[in-house]
Order: sequence, then C-alpha cells, then structure tokens
Amino acid sequence: MVRLWYVLMLLLSLCGCQSAEPPPKHLLICGSRVLLPVLRAIAERFESQHPNVRIDFDAGLSNQGARDTREGLADVGMLMREIRTEETGLVSHFLGRDALVFIVHRDNPLSSIRQEQAVELYSQSYSSWKELGGPDVPVTVVGLTEGRAARTQLNDFLKLEPMWAKPTLAVSTHQQIVQAVADRPGAIGCVSLMATLRQLAEGREDRLERQPIRVLPLAGVMPSSETITTYKYPFVRPAVLVTRPSSSECVRQFVEFALSPDQHDLLRRHGLAPLSSR
Repeated sequence: MVRLWYVLMLLLSLCGCQSAEPPPKHLLICGSRVLLPVLRAIAERFESQHPNVRIDFDAGLSNQGARDTREGLADVGMLMREIRTEETGLVSHFLGRDALVFIVHRDNPLSSIRQEQAVELYSQSYSSWKELGGPDVPVTVVGLTEGRAARTQLNDFLKLEPMWAKPTLAVSTHQQIVQAVADRPGAIGCVSLMATLRQLAEGREDRLERQPIRVLPLAGVMPSSETITTYKYPFVRPAVLVTRPSSSECVRQFVEFALSPDQHDLLRRHGLAPLSSR
C-alpha cells in the first residue's frame, strides 16, 4: 500500500513538472526618448524569439536612464551620450552613432553652414538672415530646454558657454524643434538626425513633397551612414545602452541581441549608424 502511494505521488509529481511553465521574465528599459523607436523595434524582435520575456519602456531623458538603471529601478538605460565620470556602477554598451544636424526652413536660401557661422547664430550675433546673404528676416534660434543631452553637446561642439547660448525659442523635444522650424521661415535648429528622419517619414505625403525643413551640410559634409561612421561628418554622438555589472542573464541576453549585427537593419531603418560599419 505504501509503495502504491509512493508510485502515485511520483506520477503526479512528474505530471506537474511536465505541465509547469517557467515564470515570465520582465525587463524595463528607460531613458532617452530619441532611442525609444529603435529599441522598441529591437525589443519586439527579441520578444518574438523569447516568448516568455516581456519588455516595457519608460522614455524620458538620458539622465533618467542612467539614474534609474544605477538605482535598480530599470534594467537597461538608453543614453544619447557617454556615461559621465560621476555615474559610477554602470556598464556601457555602445549601440551606434547619431548625428546632430542643423535644419532651416525650406525657403531659407542658406545652402550649407560652417561651424563659425553656427557659433555666431547660436550666440545671437546675427539678428537677420540678411547678414548671411538671405532675406531681411529675423533669426529665430530654436533649441532644447536645459538638461537635455543634445543642448549640452551643442554648446560643447560650438565651445559656447551656456549663458551665451540661450535659444530664442526653447522647446522640450527634437520633434518640437522640427515643427517650430517648419513653421518659421527665419528659424534654425539643431536636432538628432534620427528624430528628424523619423518625423519626416511619419508625415503626410503632400507635406513630404514640400519638404518643410532642410538639413544643412556642415563644413561641406552631409550626414549619412558613411560620413557618420567615418567621422567625416563632424558632429556625431554615441547611442549607448547601460546596465549594472550584476545584471541578470535575461538582461545580458537582450543587450547581446541588441548589439548583434543582425539588428543593423533596424538601426539603419531608424537613422542610427551601426558601430561596426566603420
């Protein structure tokens, strides 16, 4: 009788093991809103190959991505900059390169821009486009609010002190810069190439044909996958994923997946130049 009971319990145990499914794994990725679309595309592809994994996003700023990942509130951080010296306890994973580009209204006759001209424009030394060979239209510098990585990168690139580089119109996102420049013939802005290409691609066909804004060559070089990866285009910034040194196996698998050459088609589709293209 005891032996029969033991056999029955063993069979029930084996049946339970066969029917049990591994608990679902959940990852939270937070940080730069610019990186959100390409990371979401990579995450969808990862989930299709790992059906037991669910990936959620909390998009905001690069600073948030670094802080929340370091504090254990997120598993992966999205940064459009390198880790800062004070941001200890994080591991960097370089995903690709983005360009920061100067854009003007489609009716602006300026055909290209030099770094010295950008310095004068962003320090508001020019009051009218007439001083640059254009119409007598006031210059409107559209820029990001303080605390954004791209605003700091622009000031560093132009070697401008923050107090001398205040935009005429400050907005919160790259998309708002594109829209503001499209609506103002005298406006100029500096935006992520990723964000600009994506916004134009999402526009209506009639609007795309009219090209509401133009990307200016910088120092005679147009941004492209080739000029970005070879640094011929002079204003490039990194796209970085950050994790904690003690990350789970699932996090390590996702990061390895995201950095794989198999995802380069997604990077290029979203305007990000893969690192290995260099």
